[in-house]
Amino acid sequence: MTIEAKSLEPGERLLWHGMPDVGTYFQRRNPVRFPKALALLAGGVVLAGGASLYANTSVASAWWLLPALLAVALLYLPFRVRQDARRTSYALTDRRAIMERPGVLLRNRVSVPYSEIRRIEVRNGNFGDLLFRDYVTQSEDGFQVTRDGFFAIADVQEVERLLRSAMNK
Repeated sequence: MTIEAKSLEPGERLLWHGMPDVGTYFQRRNPVRFPKALALLAGGVVLAGGASLYANTSVASAWWLLPALLAVALLYLPFRVRQDARRTSYALTDRRAIMERPGVLLRNRVSVPYSEIRRIEVRNGNFGDLLFRDYVTQSEDGFQVTRDGFFAIADVQEVERLLRSAMNK
């Protein structure tokens, strides 16, 4: 799914639009590695076997479900990251940068006006990252600044040139 010119504001021109490379996006954004999830699932199965052999009550024999359910969720997460990559799209207009990603119920569209971009960072590779959006997130360690932008795009230097050119106008 791509961002189309008809979804823009009146008078706004679409300069570039693209999508991330699914394989590269997956490698950079996948928080879970497959072997860890499989090990957790195996642990849940071992606990289930032990509980069924030695437990006399149904409550004691059902406690193994928690690691098994967690493992299933961890096994699903990489598939979800790939699916999200296939449905993510990016665009540059003459006024702003747009990132459109799938959400829980609706698509999330983040629009970053050029006046809000303070710093542009390029990470090169076969498919590069163009980072230009800073936002604050809160974790158990306190507040931290997170960088966001276009991940795993082809011709990252050309897109960076377009972005800088549009910002200067």
